[in-house]
Amino acid sequence: MLDYIQHHDNQYRLVLIDYKMPQGTGCELANKITDINSRIEMVLITAAANDIVKNNLNLELIHKPLRMYQLLHIVTKYMS
Repeated sequence: MLDYIQHHDNQYRLVLIDYKMPQGTGCELANKITDINSRIEMVLITAAANDIVKNNLNLELIHKPLRMYQLLHIVTKYMS
């Protein structure tokens, strides 16, 4: 995915990122995306407690389980 973003960064305005992933944390991915294009908005989705998530970019944090109305709110908020 990161390779695709690197070559098509102008096609992205919002990326929803799960905090816990097999290759690392969502924050690590967010830092890499920021290095590619700092204008891409990102939101972290997690089941972890707030104090566990190391969120140096101060990204919005949404907790699982994620409801459809929450997802619609996030997309509307960042895409308008």
